[in-house]
Amino acid sequence: MKYCHPVDAWIDREVLDLPEIARLRNTEGDKLFDFPAAWTNDQIMIALDFANKAFERGLALGRADKAFEIRKALGMDS
Repeated sequence: MKYCHPVDAWIDREVLDLPEIARLRNTEGDKLFDFPAAWTNDQIMIALDFANKAFERGLALGRADKAFEIRKALGMDS
């Protein structure tokens, strides 16, 4: 699972009243994150890749914590 798949994201460099911003958006046009306009598209996509990896890691840790809680509640905490 990903926060946002790269093919479902686009970079908006025409943010109204914010010429210093490059905005990463999803396919629905929702804002995902703002970056300095000086960042290249490649740099922004690398940041998205990092966010996706962190998101996946967070999900994995959450699942492990939940599994531990369930085992503990069932008395299987070994």
